[in-house]
Amino acid sequence: MTLRLNSFLSPLLFSHFSWRYRSRGCMPLQPPTGQFSIPVQITHAQNFDPFPSPDGKKLVFISMLSGKEQLFTMDVDGSNILQLTRDDADHEDPAWSPDGRKIAFASNRRGHGYQIFVMDADGANPRLVANTEGRGTALRWSPDGKTIYFTNCLAKDYGADCEILAARL
Repeated sequence: MTLRLNSFLSPLLFSHFSWRYRSRGCMPLQPPTGQFSIPVQITHAQNFDPFPSPDGKKLVFISMLSGKEQLFTMDVDGSNILQLTRDDADHEDPAWSPDGRKIAFASNRRGHGYQIFVMDADGANPRLVANTEGRGTALRWSPDGKTIYFTNCLAKDYGADCEILAARL
């Protein structure tokens, strides 16, 4: 966990800014020797799972501000936020295509499990590419952008009975 320190606190306090949970409590960690950086907050609220674009200029991420997991993009500095999905479904595991023109994601928008979809990087033209009966997750594009590999866990347990599948585009 990274603690947010107010600007009036001395930089000397950074020697104990990180904590590791242990079964018996928390213990301070010493920062690594040499150089290290302090994380910079670029969003607020319930945002998570950032995935950088291939050129490193944008992030696709999930936001729960609406109560559902919706997909957004933004510049890496937190500016130019664009909402990609707007529906009553949850969307997870976004992944940029190697050329940065498409984003693959898992969604329960069909009402059962999590299927695999692909859309343009601006959110246009979403289409189903893998209709699974389980929970599609952990999406990875092939280097040529012609296949999406993912884990599919069967609906009966969503964890113990998983397989790796490939969706050819």
